Amino acid sequence: MPATSAGRRAISRKVRAVLSVGMLLGIAQVGTLAAWNDDATVQSATFTTGTLDLQVGENSADQLAGQGGTWNHSSLALTDLTPGESVARMLTVGNGGSMPLDHTGSVSTSNGNLSGAGGLELTVTAGATATNTGTHEGNDRVGTCTGGTATAITGMGIGTTATPINSAPITLAPGAATRYCVVATLPPDAPNTMQGKATAVVFTFQAAQR
Repeated sequence: MPATSAGRRAISRKVRAVLSVGMLLGIAQVGTLAAWNDDATVQSATFTTGTLDLQVGENSADQLAGQGGTWNHSSLALTDLTPGESVARMLTVGNGGSMPLDHTGSVSTSNGNLSGAGGLELTVTAGATATNTGTHEGNDRVGTCTGGTATAITGMGIGTTATPINSAPITLAPGAATRYCVVATLPPDAPNTMQGKATAVVFTFQAAQR
């Protein structure tokens, strides 16, 4: 039987509906396809900080290690000191850190008991060797420095005001050191008023990154 116009319109609507559903299904299928992906992380090597460590001591074996602190130079002393006597001792300043540094130093006394005319005098020589002769019983103890290079402290009276040792900062590479010979002397003309007095010599060193 030939299809009527109404029948043909109904069939056409059905076909369009089916096609529409097919289109929607196709779109849905495309939308759910898996998309591959990847990611990556970059991590650097370790960052480490350097160290600045100014070490002091009589020699490299007994230096104060670590930042800051006070080292007692117990051998830089003389008991029952009489006019004209002296003592010589070594003082080492080293770089125990991992970077170059510049250091400066100064010296003073802990009080003014042996300061002023005829008072305690110091000589500091870089790179010299200390020697001592004489005895306590003979009142003839003498310390000397052999070789080396003179610093700004040469036969200088020392008081409570800090006096620079070097005219310019000293540069030290890691592991390097400067050795000083220090001579402390009570001059022959020390006044009678200095009997029975005591003081300590104080060295102060400061370091800065090169």
